[in-house]
Amino acid sequence: MLGPVVARPLPPSEPDKQVQKAILKRIVDPAGPYVRLLQDRHLLHRRARCSWVPPTMAGALQMLPAQAYANSPSSSILTKYVHTSNNRTRCAVNCVNWTREGRRCMTGDNIGQLTLWNSSDFKFEQLFQAHDKGLRYVRFNHNGNFLFSSDDSGIVRVFNSKLAPLSKIAAHQESCR
Repeated sequence: MLGPVVARPLPPSEPDKQVQKAILKRIVDPAGPYVRLLQDRHLLHRRARCSWVPPTMAGALQMLPAQAYANSPSSSILTKYVHTSNNRTRCAVNCVNWTREGRRCMTGDNIGQLTLWNSSDFKFEQLFQAHDKGLRYVRFNHNGNFLFSSDDSGIVRVFNSKLAPLSKIAAHQESCR
C-alpha cells in the first residue's frame, strides 16, 4: 500500500528553485484485518469455521488475521517471501515480541543485543547491548510499560518503556526458554 505523498519544502533562502520531487513512502497498516475481525466476530461464533479466502487480489480484502482461522491452520502458512531487514550486525535472532499496538517489534539476538524495529517502514529504531550472552526471551508486560529479557546464563533484566535498564536479577542457574 502506498502512503501519503511527502513533499520536501523549499528553504526560505532559495525561492527561485523548483520544488523537489515528492517521495512515495510504502507503509503497512496491520490494523485492517483486526478491524474486520472485530466487525465480523458475531458471525464467526455462529459458524463452525471461518470461510476460505479466494486466491485473488479481491480475496486479500476479505482476509482476517490468523487467529480467525483456528480450524484451518494451513491457511496461515506463508508462501511468499516479502522482505528482509538487517541491523548493523548480522546474527541469529532468538526471540521476537510485538508491542501491544503492533507498531513496533523487539528482537533479541544471539550476541545479547535488543533491537527495536518499526513495522511501518521496516527500519530499526534502536539497537543496544542488553546482555553479555545470547538472548532467549523478550516480552513486554500487559500494558507495555516494562520489557523483560533473559539470556543464556539465566540473567533476567527489566527495562522501562524508554528501554532504560531498571534491574538485573540472577533468576536461574541455566538458560530461560
